[in-house]
Amino acid sequence: MNLWCVVEKGSEFGAHTLSGAVIEPRALNELIPDWKEKGAPLNVPATEDRFYYLNSATRSTQVPHSLIPGPMHNDGNYIVSLGNVVRWLAVQAEELEVMMFPGFPADDILYNDDGSVKGF
Repeated sequence: MNLWCVVEKGSEFGAHTLSGAVIEPRALNELIPDWKEKGAPLNVPATEDRFYYLNSATRSTQVPHSLIPGPMHNDGNYIVSLGNVVRWLAVQAEELEVMMFPGFPADDILYNDDGSVKGF
């Protein structure tokens, strides 16, 4: 029997995840194919990319799209609050009976003699 748990030092999941991000949803599509129906907080699609070279404190030059490496193109990606995504993922994990422990900073993993985890 496998037991899974997630330990979060913050008072709630997402408490220490304050930044925003652009997320490529490929992994989410594989992990939770019906994430849109489940209300995942990926509501703002990235619609265009603009990159600027800062020439000085007051001037910038836009970099042509053709010079931007492919991995930096955000077609099909979403602009998100990572804190909201982490909170939503915590709910999904709880529904899968993962034990969730917010408010517990962990420093080390404790192992049994057979190599299995006995605590933290």
